[in-house]
Amino acid sequence: MDRTISHGYRDHLKEIAFPSDPRHIVDTVGFLVEISDTEEINGRWLPASVITTPNAKEGSFAFGHHKQIAASILAKNFSKTLGVSHHEWIRDLVKNPANVYGALRKRFELNRGNVDTSVPELLPIIDYIRSQMMLPAMDEKCNNNPALASMRDLLVHKLHHVTIQNGAMCPYAATLRIVFEAVGFFDVACRIEKNLSTHFQKKYWYRYEELMRRIPEVIIIPTFDNISATDLMKIRGTPLYFIGVSPDPVYVDEFWQSPLEFLIHDLNHSWKMMDMDDKFFQKHPEVSRYELIEKSNNLIRAYFPTIAIQKIDTEEQRELKKLKKIILFEVAHEDARPLLPGIVSEALLEDEGYEFPDNVVRYDDNENQAYLEKRTIPGITALSYVRHKLQHGFFDQTDSQNIQIVSPKYRSVEWIVKAAVELLAEMGAVISPAIQAEGLTEYLTRQACSRGPTILHSPENLDAAVAHYGDGTII
Repeated sequence: MDRTISHGYRDHLKEIAFPSDPRHIVDTVGFLVEISDTEEINGRWLPASVITTPNAKEGSFAFGHHKQIAASILAKNFSKTLGVSHHEWIRDLVKNPANVYGALRKRFELNRGNVDTSVPELLPIIDYIRSQMMLPAMDEKCNNNPALASMRDLLVHKLHHVTIQNGAMCPYAATLRIVFEAVGFFDVACRIEKNLSTHFQKKYWYRYEELMRRIPEVIIIPTFDNISATDLMKIRGTPLYFIGVSPDPVYVDEFWQSPLEFLIHDLNHSWKMMDMDDKFFQKHPEVSRYELIEKSNNLIRAYFPTIAIQKIDTEEQRELKKLKKIILFEVAHEDARPLLPGIVSEALLEDEGYEFPDNVVRYDDNENQAYLEKRTIPGITALSYVRHKLQHGFFDQTDSQNIQIVSPKYRSVEWIVKAAVELLAEMGAVISPAIQAEGLTEYLTRQACSRGPTILHSPENLDAAVAHYGDGTII
């Protein structure tokens, strides 16, 4: 039995049944009794309703706690014995995103597009949340805070109601909403002790509802599994969006993010990808959703193995592969563009200051009223973003750069541009006469040194190219 869901049996048993003799609280992890042949059994069967009804006159047990144990086991949904593994499901999704998406869409279609179609693959998420809510540390917080305890009780009931044994197991939209509500509980619990930002909650919460309205065209996948940057790029060709579920603060993008901030951070990335896909379809109405999925996944399957690190790689080959992956991540995930050769090339060849449509939530002076501002802002080039993030402590610390990301020696503009030139060739980019006249390397070097995002940390060492071209970064 997969460990990602096994804790649910134990926690549910403790929650529902409290045997009179604690020695009879048994660990039922992975344990299932099956009677293969009942002909020789001398006795009678009792309906489940008798077992689960307190103080029922019939169906007496020698010991009261035996009935409680039987009732608690009956209360669990044994679809878990099918071996629903969250980790394996996520790995399959990363490996075969188009197939998983197609199967899920088919499931919704067979249920007439009902957004509350059963998706039992979400069951491990429910169990994980329940287990984290019942940890001793959380018990202590709830004992000291009646409001938090009431909030937990309410959510425990809601979690049960999306896993009713004889109902739709994990109705999709309803389960997502309760998962996100549970993350809000963890957020409140952690803010009792920590003063953390509400940046994403203030700016991007409305995007959650916009995503929910697009189900099942887009599929949101809440997960507590470890998701890498490569994983995120491998699913970019398909409208499947990972949303991180954490009961604790997470250090992401230079900040400690509370559980709800981290969730909305991921929802915002998902919304941006959905929005950029929409813009692509508006520009290319002749391309269908499934054609885009096929073309994107063809690129992913063909190209990503070529930038996988091999033992025989030289140091230069290894670091250039890492740089190409980070450049692609900037284009496809951070900038949320469709992962197609032409789109990648277009993004890398854009000049500083291109027009970028942006929506931002603003507040009045007293923060009593929010409004949505739709604007066009000067775009920051992909290579400028890559340089700033590598050199200014976005992925790690400026004074202790992680060689697993990119070795410090190869984080210079010179190497970033070299990787970009190779990547453009591999994408079959067509270089305009104007850029050819200047020289591709010279042009990309200027773009890498152009105005960048607001970054908190100064670089440990000034890049020679930046010293020559200048830097528009606000520090």
